[in-house]
Amino acid sequence: MDPKYSDDLHYLWWLAVAIVAGVLVYLLSPILTPFLLAGRISRTFGALPVSAALLGWLRHARAQYMQSELYK
Repeated sequence: MDPKYSDDLHYLWWLAVAIVAGVLVYLLSPILTPFLLAGRISRTFGALPVSAALLGWLRHARAQYMQSELYK
């Protein structure tokens, strides 16, 4: 490459690094964040799985109620 143009294209390397870093953060954050925080959450909130199961059951119960004759 001609040294005359190397200074002009130097910013492209930084742009490529920024794009690659952004793509990695975008793709890996839904995978890595829960994995890395799972231990901390379970130590802090011991009843988290119970509350998640309860929330699922309540959503199911509400959906059943909304479809029932009692609601209509």
